[in-house]
Amino acid sequence: MDISGAFPAPESVQVSGDFTGGISVVETGPNRLTLALPQVDRPLNAGLTLSFRFADDTAEVEISVVVQNASAVDLETTVQNTLDQKEELLSLTQDAVLYKFFLQMGYLSGDLTNSQLQARLAEFQPDQGPWAFGVGFALENLQQNEWRYRQGEISEAVLQRELDYAQSMIVNHGAYGREQLSKIRNFITAVLPDGLAGGQLVYVDEAAIYSRFLGSSGFVDATGQGLELSPAYRSIASLVQVRKNQTICCEVMQ
Repeated sequence: MDISGAFPAPESVQVSGDFTGGISVVETGPNRLTLALPQVDRPLNAGLTLSFRFADDTAEVEISVVVQNASAVDLETTVQNTLDQKEELLSLTQDAVLYKFFLQMGYLSGDLTNSQLQARLAEFQPDQGPWAFGVGFALENLQQNEWRYRQGEISEAVLQRELDYAQSMIVNHGAYGREQLSKIRNFITAVLPDGLAGGQLVYVDEAAIYSRFLGSSGFVDATGQGLELSPAYRSIASLVQVRKNQTICCEVMQ
């Protein structure tokens, strides 16, 4: 950190304020003062007072120091992406889209009446799943702790622990979507080989999203351009989100 001014020697400057542990003056020179900051495990926004002594004169300057935690950049990004996708995770959007699509295919092929279609669609209720409360609580808790981390109240280790807990709840909650798709397996296997069985709802770094499909080698191939569904599943490529902020939708026939 550099501050302009005329300072004859490092010992002529003293640092005090909200956060002074490890802060020291390491260099002075014409119009230059360099402060060394300590290693941190959280972002910091601290007010400091610099006290200058020169001959018989003294002066004080108030400054604000903003310190970013460079070691936690990836963690901060994953936490933010998790919170950005909160509603999609709670509603299991990706599985919901596929569930609706294959039931509609069953209706169009004459295997379901309209009333049967509507009844089956109504059965997909992730908010009633066994882990719905747990994942909701974990995501709310993560949001609160992300704010506390930004305020410098908790360390990156604590934030990582809260993210790990939320992700374990996400995996559990995601099983509901897989189980609901298994109930309509007969409509899916006509198009896809295994009825969309397998896979866990996990965070996929390459796509910056949570996906049961992109996180499983059974569904995707890694290419030079990133992840893409393997040939057996490319018929549903337009229904499976493969990157952050991609819209996935499926109209429900009435």
